[in-house]
Amino acid sequence: MSEEQPAPGSAAEVAARHNVPEVLVELCAELSEHVRVGALDDEIPAVEADIERPEGAWTLQASLYSDGAVLGVVTLLPEPVPEERRAEVAALLGSVNWDLMLGNAEMDPEGGMVRFRTGLFLAGDPLTERQANAVVRSNLGTAALVFPAVSAVVAGEATADEAARRIRDHLVEHGVDLG
Repeated sequence: MSEEQPAPGSAAEVAARHNVPEVLVELCAELSEHVRVGALDDEIPAVEADIERPEGAWTLQASLYSDGAVLGVVTLLPEPVPEERRAEVAALLGSVNWDLMLGNAEMDPEGGMVRFRTGLFLAGDPLTERQANAVVRSNLGTAALVFPAVSAVVAGEATADEAARRIRDHLVEHGVDLG
């Protein structure tokens, strides 16, 4: 990503320079001290943030596609799944996705990178603070539930079925943490 680190108080200037909604820059700056604003593949306006939570550390990317008509939010695990564990992780993700209402967990079958993806069709309207908060926070909350399960399966600490059951039980009892 071509990027620029916003200085405190400069979110509006940086957002305008990169054609990214200011609300996304401000939200990511609230969630992380390490925020980059720029473009994915030198053309898709995006904000990227290094997220650190008790459950782990990940990279969040929020991007506008189709001339700003679609907000895409992706949270990425930092390390790819080793080839010998990909079948078990794929089984976990398939099971988990069945239970999720918003977004989906995916693994690149060739490289083993895992991401959680959510999106919002804006229908030509500008992105609001409420919309940005809902999509980004639901993405992070679900990633915080799914990614530790992926890590447990990769480490051999749980089978796909065991990890999926824990996620399902958590969703039934608590829902997704939107904090």
